Amino acid sequence: MRTRFVASDNTGGGHLRAYWPAQHLARSGYDANAALWYPVPEEYDVVVLHRPLAKDLPRRVARYREAGLQVVLDEDDDLYHIPKWNAAMRELLYGRGGIAVHEEAMHMATAVTVSTEPLKALYEDMLDVPVHLCPNHLPTMQVPKMPRPADDTRVLVNWAGITLSHGQDLEWLKPAVTQLLKGCTFVTIGDPDTPGVLGVPDDVEVELFPFVHDMPNLYTMMGYADIGIVPLLPGTFNEAKSWLKALEYMTQGVPVVVVDLPEQRKVVSDGYNGFVVSTPQEMAERVQQLVHDPELRREMGQNAWNTGRNMAIEHTEHWQNVLEREKIRAA
Repeated sequence: MRTRFVASDNTGGGHLRAYWPAQHLARSGYDANAALWYPVPEEYDVVVLHRPLAKDLPRRVARYREAGLQVVLDEDDDLYHIPKWNAAMRELLYGRGGIAVHEEAMHMATAVTVSTEPLKALYEDMLDVPVHLCPNHLPTMQVPKMPRPADDTRVLVNWAGITLSHGQDLEWLKPAVTQLLKGCTFVTIGDPDTPGVLGVPDDVEVELFPFVHDMPNLYTMMGYADIGIVPLLPGTFNEAKSWLKALEYMTQGVPVVVVDLPEQRKVVSDGYNGFVVSTPQEMAERVQQLVHDPELRREMGQNAWNTGRNMAIEHTEHWQNVLEREKIRAA
């Protein structure tokens, strides 16, 4: 089956849910590719549309269906429980009618793919079409570590993200940030507002790296750190969030401290490749434990790297299963 993945963007989401799955399928013998633009119906049997929010999407889905194509819509967020503080996404969905477009297109599709178990349960309750679980996995990449001088004894704590969509997650951690960063350097990527939103004390050294679309370079920056933190405000929306951020750190051999949510626990084994915590204070305590124990950081980092390596997309068959099921449905 000739398959085109249509990415919604050329950043992390587009790679995770379009470019990398297509590359993985092609290496597995499938006729699959990915691009940012929609293909003409005559050239494909299946189209996989990532993050289906474009206003003209229902029309495009209808055109593909009329031409006999299988249309798979891919969703990696819980768009129905967006918290009030996530103003950017709420405006996109509710201020511009995106949620209505999303629902209409979903009901017209032949199948839906999602990244987490909670999303699968959500969309199975809503839809009469098959919903397939395709978790986020990274391809194996030989990403070099960003060099540090031999006499650099700093302990670098990293958070990567955008304050516009993760502001409340940082606010959740803010009461404990002074203790968390005691004796550390704070490293962040792409968003100059992060230190202010998180409340990083003035006496803490901050390194800010620019955001890049080149994913290997992004992972080089993440791997520069000694400890990765994944603060997520507990709640319905974040319960559907995937393990992605933790896995990105782990793939680079960085131990992580994550919030105790179901998807995070699937990759982080408390005390083995990172720590799982329930409160900001506990996150600060676990980070400080890693700060003051270099051998523990090394051991957990190695375990994290092993976990990431074993979870590489090359070891999965989620997307192959989707195409095989669609092939049966199309027969």
